[in-house]
Amino acid sequence: MPLKETFCELIFCQRILICDSSQWQINPKLASSFRGSGGSASAAVCKLQLIIAPQSGKIARCEAIAGTIPDQRYSREIPSVIRAGDLILFDLGYYSVETFQQIQQANAFFLTRIYYNVTVKSISATESSSLAALLRAAKTDLIDLDVMIGSKKSMALRLVASKFSPEKANSLRRKLREDYRRTRAGEPPQERLQFCDWSVVICNISPQSLPAKKVISLYGTRWQIEIFFRDLKSSLNLDFSSTSKLHRFQCELLAKLILAVLSFSIYARFNLYHWHHHNREISFNKLLKRLRQSAAHIHYLLRKESKQSYAKLRALILKLMDFSLKYHQNNRKTPLQVIAECALS
Repeated sequence: MPLKETFCELIFCQRILICDSSQWQINPKLASSFRGSGGSASAAVCKLQLIIAPQSGKIARCEAIAGTIPDQRYSREIPSVIRAGDLILFDLGYYSVETFQQIQQANAFFLTRIYYNVTVKSISATESSSLAALLRAAKTDLIDLDVMIGSKKSMALRLVASKFSPEKANSLRRKLREDYRRTRAGEPPQERLQFCDWSVVICNISPQSLPAKKVISLYGTRWQIEIFFRDLKSSLNLDFSSTSKLHRFQCELLAKLILAVLSFSIYARFNLYHWHHHNREISFNKLLKRLRQSAAHIHYLLRKESKQSYAKLRALILKLMDFSLKYHQNNRKTPLQVIAECALS
């Protein structure tokens, strides 16, 4: 069955969601509630599972779990957050054909990477082949195919692959070799090394709704949640706790997460304001620092409750936004630019 007949069109995207996790070591005495891998690794690890809606500044799901619970198992929770028309981006750790099917059954969309050794079958081909073999046979730098994936539960999906520059591919191969030498010993498989030439994603979005080049660009915005985790750790000390008492740790974590939710909501509103009025984005980390520096003055102006104080507060907020501008290379588009160009905003 042709792909366009199996998918609903992406006419209106309700929300763009990004899902990922981050973990950190905690006091070993908390291992009974937040178990780690043990051995040379930590006995206790807290993993934060997060689903954010970067445009609205809302956090759709947030849960602290043990570090031993893999992302793939947690992917079963994703469909409970999805609404019709949503588009969710997630990384390879959440790869699950069952989850993909549930998202599609909810009339929603997903975009994720795919394993290099997955067996796929092109809709137009008669036999299955490895993804690596399919890429080796490619005659262009951009591939857009309808494929079947899965063995026990098969599913028709769209595979999009874009070839990296030689410099980027060689850099990825160096990092891969270093990772194998550090954690596994030996050399990575040849197919895995060849896979470094490509950026490969799968989705259930039709080509009519989103061309191949925009699919690759859109998946790049998933990196925003990595930056968000980094800022939570550097600005809010999310990953720091010295207590060995479970209830104290939970209180600390909850307080930091409440602050994170409020901060992200404020940031999103300010960021969209600056985007719509000046076509520029602001940095979450910079804004947090500016708000912290001006907290006493903001509190003073809010307490006065006069038109004059509110006017001064508005002027201060606009000034803080200008001081929090995000700088980026001109040849790289910002997340909101990518979303706008994909006509998903």
